[in-house]
Amino acid sequence: MTTDQIVTIIVAVIQSGAIGVFVFLLIQGLKTKIKSLNDTIETQKKTLETMDKRISETEKVGEIYQNLVTDLPNAIDNYKKIIEKTMGETIKILEKEKNEKSQETIKQKIQELEKTEKILGEIPKIYQLLESKLISLQTSSYDAFYGVAPKSVAELLAYQMTTQKIISNLLCPKKQLAKETKHSE
Repeated sequence: MTTDQIVTIIVAVIQSGAIGVFVFLLIQGLKTKIKSLNDTIETQKKTLETMDKRISETEKVGEIYQNLVTDLPNAIDNYKKIIEKTMGETIKILEKEKNEKSQETIKQKIQELEKTEKILGEIPKIYQLLESKLISLQTSSYDAFYGVAPKSVAELLAYQMTTQKIISNLLCPKKQLAKETKHSE
């Protein structure tokens, strides 16, 4: 063997080693990147689960408020009927007791009934306040998810339906696939 051949062999071995080190470092870098992406995916899954829980809790609270708001007019009507009936009965009793009691006592009773009617007149304002708080609660949930306030109630409702569907698809893709298969048959 000549020195040129020996040098060529040594250079080839060094080049092979350098290529081997390069490939090894490239594979290690790809493994690190894949691990980083997997960690990011896991974090995103946990975030979606947390958001799903928050949304479901917000919707539960929203349903409670909606039930209160929808039942409030009926309760107000019932309360008004009771007040009117009680007021009528009280007036009859007061008229019977008119001779026995002083005129001042009767006026006090009527004033108390009028105060009760005034309080009853405030209930629609409370109803509107509850309704606005419900919309505010739903809007803040939308704002927290998208980073902007909704432009309309329809957009807010569309957001609720979309987020619930996305989260359920992400958390239960097999169930969604089964549903789609049933619908296609």
